[in-house]
Amino acid sequence: MLNNSTPVAVLKPTGDVVTVECVEKIIRKEMLHPLTGEALTETDIIPLRRGGTGYAAANETNLNAKRHRPQLAIS
Repeated sequence: MLNNSTPVAVLKPTGDVVTVECVEKIIRKEMLHPLTGEALTETDIIPLRRGGTGYAAANETNLNAKRHRPQLAIS
């Protein structure tokens, strides 16, 4: 089962998603696509970064705050 904590990679020729464990243990041994048998190069394996699940965007380092100005302030 794939979830946000499972590191995955995309195989560029077909768009198939596989786990990084599959890449390391199976694919990199012979550099063949596990389903089609097609020859792969290192650039055909694209590791995906994990995304965030919170309000703020994941992997963002520049968050800018804006001053809140109430419209109906009581003086």
